[in-house]
Amino acid sequence: MMKKIEAIIRPEMLDRVKKVLEQKGCVAMTITEVKGRGEQKGITLQFRGRSVDVDTLPKIKIEMVVMDEIADAVINAIMTPRGPVNSAMVRYSCCLWKRR
Repeated sequence: MMKKIEAIIRPEMLDRVKKVLEQKGCVAMTITEVKGRGEQKGITLQFRGRSVDVDTLPKIKIEMVVMDEIADAVINAIMTPRGPVNSAMVRYSCCLWKRR
């Protein structure tokens, strides 16, 4: 069986995450630019001398389908604090079958 893994990370972490996933044998993935907001509830930026509240920040969503045997290793590679990402949201769906 296979599992679909979705991870939402900060844009600056994308290259490190891709490198670690390639080392784990996961080279096929879909990468989407998304916007979101977490516990930080946005930030305040200075734009043309004015303060502007930005409540959604750019994020990267990575989707991949992996074999059941390596799913936990892939999730741990994404979530490891001293590795690529120290804050990420990861979820996976089970029971996917590959049809030929």
